[in-house]
Amino acid sequence: PSPGETLELGSATVTFLAPIDMSLAETNVNNSSIILRIVYGKTSFLFTGDAEIEEELSLLKAGTDIQSTVLKVGHHGSYTSSSEEFLAAIDPDYAVISVGMGSEYGHPHDAALERISKFCPVIYRTDLNGEVICYSDGLKLIFECGS
Repeated sequence: PSPGETLELGSATVTFLAPIDMSLAETNVNNSSIILRIVYGKTSFLFTGDAEIEEELSLLKAGTDIQSTVLKVGHHGSYTSSSEEFLAAIDPDYAVISVGMGSEYGHPHDAALERISKFCPVIYRTDLNGEVICYSDGLKLIFECGS
């Protein structure tokens, strides 16, 4: 999909936001990650794939609305993602980090966790919380964790 394309998913709208600049993928394929935002009522979700800081900044430079209630943290909480500028623009209430227990890459990295915690009051991690499921009725969110 191209940036700006949308599709309806029931009562929700999915908007594809990135990748905007495919030349960023020449040095790191993670920067070709699809970033999408789902809006359902008054709740919104930003999914960032493995996008790194360069792709995040290209999205900010484009002036794209990325404010979201829930952020699925990029690149499993790598220090190469989740820049302060990006997190400030998202202004999430919740963050979810999908990462395996004892990640061989050391994810999530402490530097990323510190940045995320500055901007997000609640962080769920699959290595600590197990499976994370979020339900929305369009007004409020309910999270369930566990295996």
